[in-house]
Amino acid sequence: MPPKKRSHGDLVIVESPAKAKTIERYLGDGFSVVADPGRRRGARLRSPLRAPQGTQAGARAAR
Repeated sequence: MPPKKRSHGDLVIVESPAKAKTIERYLGDGFSVVADPGRRRGARLRSPLRAPQGTQAGARAAR
């Protein structure tokens, strides 16, 4: 059996499972919505997280 193909949609991370379910219904199939399992204090990231250009957060980061 060939491996299942995964769609390359956008990922949205929210702070609770209830919010994840609600937001997933609004956004539809093009998005993957997951709940963050907890705080990431002191976690080192391989690269900094950046908001996409054209979004409000992306506009603030570009300044």
